[in-house]
Amino acid sequence: MENIRLPSLTSGRWAQPSGSQWAPMRRLNVIGQMVAKLRFERDWTQDTLVARMQCRDVQITRAVLANIESGRTKATDEHLMGFQRAFGVQIIQFFPQETQQLDETIAQRKGRNSRPHGR
Repeated sequence: MENIRLPSLTSGRWAQPSGSQWAPMRRLNVIGQMVAKLRFERDWTQDTLVARMQCRDVQITRAVLANIESGRTKATDEHLMGFQRAFGVQIIQFFPQETQQLDETIAQRKGRNSRPHGR
């Protein structure tokens, strides 16, 4: 039987054979795609982003960045803070749209609940 490579619906990468079954590769972080998008919007190479982060005392290499962007590795809190400082955006912007909307909903509810009562 010939080797057939099928796309993984989970991550967009090719599925890997697991025994006789095809197992989709699961993304190990939710921020990698947005990191890549922000980097492309600024016309930065991975080396440029890594240098900007290293200048801010973030321990990261180009290989680690590539693996974060592709979802092959987890991003640490230190990485997230480094991306935030390098890009100059709010941390919530790295998360999926659904998460951003939920965050906004919670912030609005919190704002309503913090108003003085009796007015």
